[in-house]
Amino acid sequence: MDFRIIKTVISREYTTRVKKKSFLVTTFVVPILFAAMMVVVFLIMGNTKERKMDVAVVDQSGIVMSHLESGDRVTYTDYSSEVPDSIKAHLKDYGKDALVVVSPLDSVNPAAEELPAAAAPDAPAPDTPDAGPVSFPCRECGRC
Repeated sequence: MDFRIIKTVISREYTTRVKKKSFLVTTFVVPILFAAMMVVVFLIMGNTKERKMDVAVVDQSGIVMSHLESGDRVTYTDYSSEVPDSIKAHLKDYGKDALVVVSPLDSVNPAAEELPAAAAPDAPAPDTPDAGPVSFPCRECGRC
């Protein structure tokens, strides 16, 4: 193996690659563009003002609202007595920026609160035969 031939091939490849416009563009222009984009992002983020968010909370479980703490940037207001769809439709009228709806504890089986405490959630009620899963009507429309 002749190192002189290898050196000749390497020097030729290097000079042909370096003299291409694409090599010069990617070597010098692309890093300048990346730096310019970083400066633009920094300027945009520096000019944005942090504003206080007002959040309406509908806590149907009755557990979460007591754990939410309002601070300098976020204020939580309890709207648990309101209908979530009504609040959602008039969110700007209430002066709120967002709506958080916390579902009831057992939204899959609304009658679970009526089962005896000793019964397992998947076990059939004592006075009914084992006929598979029990479906309950929807609380909103009463049909589904």
